[in-house]
Amino acid sequence: LRELIQNSIDACKTMEESATKMEKFRYQNYQPYISVILDKDRKKVMVMDNGSGMSIDILKKYFLNVGVSYYASDDYRLQDREYSPIGHYGIGFLACFMLSDKVEVNTVYYNEQKMNRISFERNSEYICLTYEDTVRQQGTEIILDYDQCLGAFNNSIEQMVSFIENNFLDCGIPIKISTMEKGISMPLECNIKRIETIIAGNICLSEYLNGIEAFIDCSYKQINFVKCLSNINGCKSYCYNEEEYWLDEENISIKNCVVDGKITFLNIPIITEDDEREFLKAYDVLEDYQEALDKIGNYESINIWGDEEEVEDSDFIIEESSESIIGGYTLGKFRYQFNHGLYTPVKPKVIKKLVITGESNIALPYNEKNSFKGRFSWENTDIGYVKNILLSGLRIKVPYLVDGVILRGAVINIFNQEFIPNVSRNNISASQQEILSYAIGKAIHLWIRDHAELSTEQKALLDVFIETKYKETNYCLR
Repeated sequence: LRELIQNSIDACKTMEESATKMEKFRYQNYQPYISVILDKDRKKVMVMDNGSGMSIDILKKYFLNVGVSYYASDDYRLQDREYSPIGHYGIGFLACFMLSDKVEVNTVYYNEQKMNRISFERNSEYICLTYEDTVRQQGTEIILDYDQCLGAFNNSIEQMVSFIENNFLDCGIPIKISTMEKGISMPLECNIKRIETIIAGNICLSEYLNGIEAFIDCSYKQINFVKCLSNINGCKSYCYNEEEYWLDEENISIKNCVVDGKITFLNIPIITEDDEREFLKAYDVLEDYQEALDKIGNYESINIWGDEEEVEDSDFIIEESSESIIGGYTLGKFRYQFNHGLYTPVKPKVIKKLVITGESNIALPYNEKNSFKGRFSWENTDIGYVKNILLSGLRIKVPYLVDGVILRGAVINIFNQEFIPNVSRNNISASQQEILSYAIGKAIHLWIRDHAELSTEQKALLDVFIETKYKETNYCLR
């Protein structure tokens, strides 16, 4: 059904272009339409349009010649049209057999007066091709078996309507659906959405993109410009004093913590004597340190920054008071300094945070490979279209995203001619997904730089981030 409606869109769009040069449309503008009629009385489903139709030559050379696309042919290209069609592979009509064993096609070419009629069946080697003079307007009608067609949608008209609503964006051509039963025609409501209405409170990235409409739902007002280690995760932070084997409260610039573009530190939970009994009981039963922590609920953690090599070796459970947490700083000293339970082990967590620094004394943490996710990790909230038609498998993975920006949802509609969907029309190639994701990531940060309320210092650092992580350009970017 998607392929048939897609073919009708192409036919109507090419007819719109032709109509501007035709005398009969001089005083009455061409009004395209696509109609899906569910005729229960005649046991037929009809997909109709008033597009450009097909001539005998087009039918024989392209429509009935599997794998040969009219829109990819020299016959179409030599017409020097502005419209770039959706169809590419010349297999769209085969989709009819997914809906019906018998198919009829009635079509009138826009500059002819005869109707070409084709009848064929799934298991027959013969095709019946006839034509007759007619006064019908140009366009094409595909006739399918009612029961078989509706059976593909679990015999639910509502499911068919929902499928159309979900697979198409409003392209300016009305798609009308109606039923016919006991001689009474009944229109059905079909809400084809405009792209800008799908996400409420969106930001529009189209001004930064080439041939791509993009509307994003993200929070960006809590970008984490950090001045000290505790700003990274909100935990009180300390620096390891290797001369005294002690932890001093954080007293150095965040830039001094950065080595090779990242900050590496330990994060350690503090289990007080009041919580120790409950923790040890949970730890004994669950035999998992983090799960036991989750059982006690509220607890404080601290950050420890020190020599990177010593920090790297600290990701394990420490049980004995004489064991080292970092350098000469032992579990016994940790218990004394922070009132940690006398019998409770610690499990330092090594945290590595990628950061960008500039001329100022602040740093900008960022994350790699960020997806649009909903409440659950498996719930994707990005929707992709090519030329108003859904690509169900398209996913955006932003390569670099500054800390504090949360990606909630995205709707993207691609018109850029470099993009051609695969044969199943559910995705683009992996390399093109990567190129598109890079462009979306860069556009998000450019939009934030231009529209968010940032100080001069913060904007300058964001510029450094863009120039460092998004220094390249590609055919998706303006």
